[in-house]
Amino acid sequence: EYIEQNLDREKLSLNLIASDLFVNASYLSRIFKQSVGESITKYIMRKRVEKSMELFDTTDLKVYEVAAAVGMPDAHYFGTSFKKYTGKTVNEYKSKKFKNGSHTCYYDTTWFRGIECIQYVEYVVFPCV
Repeated sequence: EYIEQNLDREKLSLNLIASDLFVNASYLSRIFKQSVGESITKYIMRKRVEKSMELFDTTDLKVYEVAAAVGMPDAHYFGTSFKKYTGKTVNEYKSKKFKNGSHTCYYDTTWFRGIECIQYVEYVVFPCV
């Protein structure tokens, strides 16, 4: 919960978290990995990318605004990290969706037995105003 509440902090790191929680960084790292299954650094980055996807889906913020909102003011580094975790560039992710009244719709390309198939997926994101 601490991490999710502080994702917007640019300097969010193992050492900062340990300091804020008054625990040893090595101890925190070991305990965190045992309970969550991944390092704090990877967890923070994954949560930042997940939060950025949510912001892209529910707002019209620019890439640099979303990057800053998730604690990554360097838009280039944000873009590289986004692609690493999603397999898509930010533009690819954003171009596969469009807003249609009360729905956000996605077109996704997948492969089935060597044939490219386009899947249409619709998510209700917010009520039509």
